[in-house]
Amino acid sequence: MNIGGADVIESSVQTGRIAAIARDEDRPESMRQRHRRGICGSCGIALGVALAAFAILTHATIVRAASPRPVYFFSDNSQPIGTHNRLVMRPSGFLLFLDGQWVLQNLHWTGWGSAVARATGISNASNDIPDAAHGRRIKTWADMTLSDPVRWHGHEVYSCFNILVPPPASDLSGCVLPNPPIGSGWLLGGAGGVEFLAPGQRIWCGMDASLSFCAGYAKGQSLATPPTMGATVYPSGKVVLCSVSEGAATAGNGCAQNWDAAAPVLTIGQAVRSGNVLCRSEPSGILCTIASGSHKGKGFLISGSTVSQRS
Repeated sequence: MNIGGADVIESSVQTGRIAAIARDEDRPESMRQRHRRGICGSCGIALGVALAAFAILTHATIVRAASPRPVYFFSDNSQPIGTHNRLVMRPSGFLLFLDGQWVLQNLHWTGWGSAVARATGISNASNDIPDAAHGRRIKTWADMTLSDPVRWHGHEVYSCFNILVPPPASDLSGCVLPNPPIGSGWLLGGAGGVEFLAPGQRIWCGMDASLSFCAGYAKGQSLATPPTMGATVYPSGKVVLCSVSEGAATAGNGCAQNWDAAAPVLTIGQAVRSGNVLCRSEPSGILCTIASGSHKGKGFLISGSTVSQRS
């Protein structure tokens, strides 16, 4: 389809997933022989009316004017940065909050392919009354900048972003390469769901907007039994600790029922944030605390030998 002299890539919304379809000539070389298929973001939240109304967010707009070089950016804020997050050129929008509460749309780019690409568009947010899908939409201006292209998996990819919006919304900025953040929601600093393992892979953690939780095995404990240590910190600052004997854990009274052995490892010195909780991998273990506000610093430390509360 041609709109205003620009070729627009058609998009489709699949149940519970967002799909963006790019032309073969605008995909990286490794993708050109593939049949057209969707770029999917597994949000884990039914977006309902909000997603249907904003299907255009995952369009990739390709302007025929020649660019200095092909440079790409990641397409899906609901997917972690990685090879499964497809690369696109000139994205026309982003889903910022994964429930559809806040989106960027109608982005028009200049300077794409240069060291700094700039876009103007619309910030579209719900007032959440009664919920994100049915609340009144508030539309304002939005500016987005992508900069500092780096070589990533054989392609030139913008590594840093900056999003400017008027108050009361907050500006967003960060760099996702060369060290990609863990988890989804990376345009918000990791406001989506996050899972990771500690070095040694005997502590597993999960984070989302409602709570941050870690479970671990004591030194010498068999991984065939449930974890004997655990801790949870809530946005309110409330901390709940769990510590049981290996015998009690074996009898079904462990500190966790789930464990994702395929989760990425949070290396020592690396940190990840989801909502207002920051978890950092330290030599002494995994430290998770409230990042800001009146409850700042409240949380827990879990290691291979103990779990303790921090305040």
